[in-house]
Amino acid sequence: MKKFAIALASATVMCAASHAAHTPAHNFPSEPVRMIVPFPPGGGSDIVARVISTTLTAKWKQSVIVENKGGAGGNVGSGYVAHAKPDGYTLILGNTATHAVNPSLYKHLSFDLVKDFIPVAYISTGPHVLAVSPNLNIHSVADLVQLAQAEPGKLNYASFGSGSTAHLAGEIFKKAAHISWTHVPYRGTGPAVVDLMGGQVQAMFVPIAAAMPLLQSGKLQALAVTSLQRSPFLPKIPTMAEQGYPGFQADLWYGLFAPAETPPPVVAKIAADTLAALKNKDAQDALAAQGMEVTAQGPDQFHPFVTAEIEKWATAVHDSGAKVD
Repeated sequence: MKKFAIALASATVMCAASHAAHTPAHNFPSEPVRMIVPFPPGGGSDIVARVISTTLTAKWKQSVIVENKGGAGGNVGSGYVAHAKPDGYTLILGNTATHAVNPSLYKHLSFDLVKDFIPVAYISTGPHVLAVSPNLNIHSVADLVQLAQAEPGKLNYASFGSGSTAHLAGEIFKKAAHISWTHVPYRGTGPAVVDLMGGQVQAMFVPIAAAMPLLQSGKLQALAVTSLQRSPFLPKIPTMAEQGYPGFQADLWYGLFAPAETPPPVVAKIAADTLAALKNKDAQDALAAQGMEVTAQGPDQFHPFVTAEIEKWATAVHDSGAKVD
């Protein structure tokens, strides 16, 4: 009888464990969660990740630890998460570059950016600003096109690296406007903007967070934003679409991704809690300080958005001829 009781107790424990295994979101998270940022500290991805991690930590009563794993245009961190255990405890804060551009830009990766990730939550978005030096004395996209057409190939535009969103936005514009201009890549936004202000290059698609203080101080002249609607942070600056380029969109967006095969109940819980966290005013204010609008969309909306973005940027990569082995 004693042996039967022990056996019954063991079976009960095993049954409970099995039940818990099949309902992984029941007590998720029961330990700290790691949020990988595939870039060095201090950039836009890092800032967004720390905003989200703070609010999720408060909600979950478990630490959400931000870890920076930069390198290879974001692919070091992406590869780390792609091969992580798919249990929801390792996530990545992806963006336009890592999960929309890189699938076409990089040809030799140890993982598949489409198949190895699940889009969990679309967090925020912000445009580039097509900016020029005030010394250029132009005030519209039409003025810029006229200048480029007057001297084909002599107008230079900067970016923060070959294959970057700023570079590819320039290629999208080149094709749409039927102009010829020369791409000048820099190692980062800072050096590129310095030369833009100094007139060594004439134009640049600048991330809105970097552009706003320079526009306010008069060090740069904004011609357009690359979002479909005007940015609430630069309401006087018209869109590219308003200036004759319908459908032109080249935004910087951020979202959470999990490894493929992460259980759907866990994905659903992370998504729901992230969207709830984005209702926090402190989180909204922190993102607004970076020129980012909260999008707050779950997997059902985020997944098709990412698919469309991959297709759009693939065309830009092809047209630019940019490739990274």
